Amino acid sequence: VKLASDGSLAAGFEPGGGFNGSVQALTWLAAEDALYVGGAFSRYQTSIVANRIAKLDSTGAMAAGFSATGFNSTVFALDYDADNDLIWAGGAFTSFRGVTQGRMAAMGRDGSRVAAFNTPVGFNSDVRAISSSYWGVVAGGLGSSYEGDISGFLARLHVNASMD
Repeated sequence: VKLASDGSLAAGFEPGGGFNGSVQALTWLAAEDALYVGGAFSRYQTSIVANRIAKLDSTGAMAAGFSATGFNSTVFALDYDADNDLIWAGGAFTSFRGVTQGRMAAMGRDGSRVAAFNTPVGFNSDVRAISSSYWGVVAGGLGSSYEGDISGFLARLHVNASMD
């Protein structure tokens, strides 16, 4: 459902049959009028591959040029990082686009993997919340360690995957 600024139902947003699994995370990119969706799904509108990640345009269609090759398990958190022009994703996954990622990943607006954010170990359990700012990204959840170091269920990370 898409709502207009006055709270009424917005016309023109038609997600069709929607997803074949639950939606867990949303983040909006106003510059593109696009909605990034994460969750426990593998298809959108019955036949479109969307491995736990999708990018919808303002009509509800899968955005052109977006690669939804995606994740091997649920995405619980998404956030757009305007300073680095990337999307952060956190969840239960251990790989993104076929590369080991320890429950946290960074992707370009087109769904590509940001190679600089390489987390072969990552968090030892699910990432459930993400918030980014000019000084990095903060991730929290069920994991008490990141890359083998104690994180106390909350860690501030940088685009190069280092932790403060």
